Amino acid sequence: MAKTVLNRGHKDALMSFAEVCIKSTEDDIADREAYEVAHKACLASVHSRWPPKDMAVLAKYGAVTHREKMTFTSGGSGMKEFTFRREPPPIPESVGYRPNPFLADDQHMAVIQRSLDEEASLKRRIKERMNMFRALIETSRTFEDLVEVWPACESLREAICGSKKALVAISPEVRKALAADPATNYVTEA
Repeated sequence: MAKTVLNRGHKDALMSFAEVCIKSTEDDIADREAYEVAHKACLASVHSRWPPKDMAVLAKYGAVTHREKMTFTSGGSGMKEFTFRREPPPIPESVGYRPNPFLADDQHMAVIQRSLDEEASLKRRIKERMNMFRALIETSRTFEDLVEVWPACESLREAICGSKKALVAISPEVRKALAADPATNYVTEA
């Protein structure tokens, strides 16, 4: 069976597949737990400044917006930006793009920092694994060489190599004749 040489489009598809495989297999429990604790603390701070009942009244008049990023400070020069990954809380539209930072105690700041550290750790682990897969994909000349090292990409064979079944069946006699034909072994001097 002829080997399939990988082109740039194949390698891009394989990189996307690698990213999906890595993100679905990376252990993100510590990140999710740290995020949930920080999310709860940050949401409480936002709700203490802008109570949900008040936001519901403003929402009736279309005067609320949602900001994914909120800034917290302990009163000194240190500031931390927390990103709400899902359902950012409503805030008054009149606050503008960046509302004033929320004042937080040291414990609250430590919770936010732990969440940021776990997120950075997760991203670093994913990046390291992606670099290994990128090196594998970029240095593999054929799809079959890649399958030897990374069996999971076999699921992309049909998309990359085409159908496993030939449209026209070649009889064994024709195969034998082609093998004996000197044109199949001809090498040009170039």
